[in-house]
This record gives sequence, structure tokens and C-alpha cells, in this order.
Amino acid sequence: MPLSLQVMQQPGCGCKISDELFRPPYHFGRVVIIPAIIVGLSGASSDDEQIGRLRCTLALLDQTGQELPSELIVGQRIAQPFMLPSSTSLRLNASSCVFFFADTAVREAGVFRLRIDLLEGNNTESLPLASVETQPFPAVTLLSEYPTPGVRIRTALIHEDSDGEA
Repeated sequence: MPLSLQVMQQPGCGCKISDELFRPPYHFGRVVIIPAIIVGLSGASSDDEQIGRLRCTLALLDQTGQELPSELIVGQRIAQPFMLPSSTSLRLNASSCVFFFADTAVREAGVFRLRIDLLEGNNTESLPLASVETQPFPAVTLLSEYPTPGVRIRTALIHEDSDGEA
């Protein structure tokens, strides 16, 4: 069975990095894309030795799917596989092998997509074994004072309680 990727949790919103608020080169304190991007792998069994050699990489695209310069994305751009316990993958009706991108931000405001490529080993120049694109998401400008009380995002993996808190 060929390997394939599915976006289990789509990005909802991002913020343009402000060089005034978050000093280069590391931009500590940056506002990351939320919620975290989670990608599931299909076509491999949990005891497959190949899983340990797999990596997923991120590329930033414009809303039409054209790849943008890699300098526009900051933070985590490579993820290693994580095996979910079988009870969790059954409850979520999801793949048992997932890749998390929890610390990724963009340098510009606009509407973007992310392309996730599945690679074997550490060679990021090789042809991907599989690829998937996210849905478009906005990245807004973060001012020195928040213009709104924050962004609320609900996904199948994030549940709110009766008070509306995640």
C-alpha cells in the first residue's frame, strides 16, 4: 500500500512576525500558527522499520498553491513521526502515526497554505514519498497592543468546555 498523508488538524490563523516586538534572528515569543498542524500517515504499519526514518517538512505556499521563499516561514519546519497509542487513534478514527508542527510562524501577513512533504531520512533534497496541502489560512498583523481579545479556534481535536474555554 502506498504511503499517504492526511491533514488531521488544519491551521486556522497565523500572525505576521513583528521585528519590533520579536527581535531577529530567533523571534522568541513569536505568535505561532494555531492550532498546531497535525498530519497523519497512512499505508505503513506501526511495526514498520521505515517509520523511524521518515520526516515531514513544511513549505509555505500562497493561496493559489505557488511556493514562496523559505525565509518567510520561521520555527519548526521538520517533524519526526510520533506513534499514538492504539486507543487514541481508534477514538479519533485516525492514523496511529502522526507528525506535529507546533512552533511555526510566518513573516508576512496574507492568506497562505502549507505543503507537507513526507521524506525518508535526513535528505530534504530527495523527492517526497507523499505530499498534502492544508486549506488556506490567514496570517494577520500583530500590533503592539492586541486589537482583539484573541483568536478562538475549534477543531475536532480541540474541545471546549461549557465555559467556552479550550
